[in-house]
Amino acid sequence: MSQVNENFLKLNASYLFSEIAHRVADFKAANPEADVIRLGIGDVTQPLCPAVISALHRAVDEMASASTFRGYGPEHGYDFLQKAIIEGDFQPRGISLEFDEVFINDGAKSDTGNIGDILGLNNRLCMTDPIYPVYVDSNRMAGRDDIIYAPCNAGNNFVPSLPAERVDVIYLCYPNNPTGTVISKTELQKWVDYALANDAIIMYDAAYEAYISSENENISTGDFVVDWREIIYQMALDYYNLSNLSLDSVASVKEYNAELYPTGKTGYEPFYTDIQGFWR
Repeated sequence: MSQVNENFLKLNASYLFSEIAHRVADFKAANPEADVIRLGIGDVTQPLCPAVISALHRAVDEMASASTFRGYGPEHGYDFLQKAIIEGDFQPRGISLEFDEVFINDGAKSDTGNIGDILGLNNRLCMTDPIYPVYVDSNRMAGRDDIIYAPCNAGNNFVPSLPAERVDVIYLCYPNNPTGTVISKTELQKWVDYALANDAIIMYDAAYEAYISSENENISTGDFVVDWREIIYQMALDYYNLSNLSLDSVASVKEYNAELYPTGKTGYEPFYTDIQGFWR
């Protein structure tokens, strides 16, 4: 007899943004004249810009000709796009990446959840509270329940404190979803130092980094780290206002090694593997 994944029973009965949508709909029905400012799901509000429209038309034309037709794309993304991301997003910040350290996918949410498949179930996680639901839900569905929360509220000016105990994986998103807050480079450096000292991974969601205007506000932990302990997600949907289109890139350096233990085994010496190689 087939069985269900019982970890799904740990999820909330209603997804956050669906619940918000239902409540907004009920409020609008009861107050049809109200001008509602929606602070739920981060949908876009403007049409595609001419440059994007032009590029999409050129791509369609390529598919209509035998000389330019493309079949399945490379599993890690086209090299021209990887090159543009490296030269446009990382090199100006003094970060050198190779093509096989940048992965193209269909959205930050997908890889934020999928990358957990290569992590062990015994990792202790640290997440800010509140936090984007997919970070928590994707780990719970996999069976990871050891989660420590770092509160972000008006009392601490929405700046999370470092965990008092050791954690293995840290989830950060700045500018933050859902609060919209940012933290200074000084505060972010504390998390980088903590990760380096504790050999932890930082899962850093930089989907909204284009909205940062102050030099003192964070762009990415990659602005500071030489010995990387992070995996960066950058989402072009929000960067270029691509309504109904989703494009994301993930950066992970090859030199980062994770310590692995054979699952369920005792008396084994830990061994090390290339975590970026798993992702390839």
